[in-house]
Amino acid sequence: MGKNISGQISSIYPVISFNAGADTVWFNGEGDNEMMPGDTVPVRFQKNDIHDARINTFTGIWMDVIIIAGVPSLMLLLIYLHNGIFPKGTKFILGKKPFIQILADE
Repeated sequence: MGKNISGQISSIYPVISFNAGADTVWFNGEGDNEMMPGDTVPVRFQKNDIHDARINTFTGIWMDVIIIAGVPSLMLLLIYLHNGIFPKGTKFILGKKPFIQILADE
């Protein structure tokens, strides 16, 4: 187990090791897992980059994608649904130049 202290906030995270051929690879897991020292965990890595390893759980694999893609997508959806920005009846035209054109009914 590892510990990170930032000011008055501390977090504990698992330190994982696995063997890939003759190499032993160490990496830090996410802090929200309920693991105990000595537990066996599933690990996923690419054969051509064994140092990019992750714990094989939903959050271990997909949390970065959810944060990087999901949060901006949610913001764009909220902007689209806001009546003050795009009034009801607004039409979006995709395709020819300009690539996106917004037509508002007045």
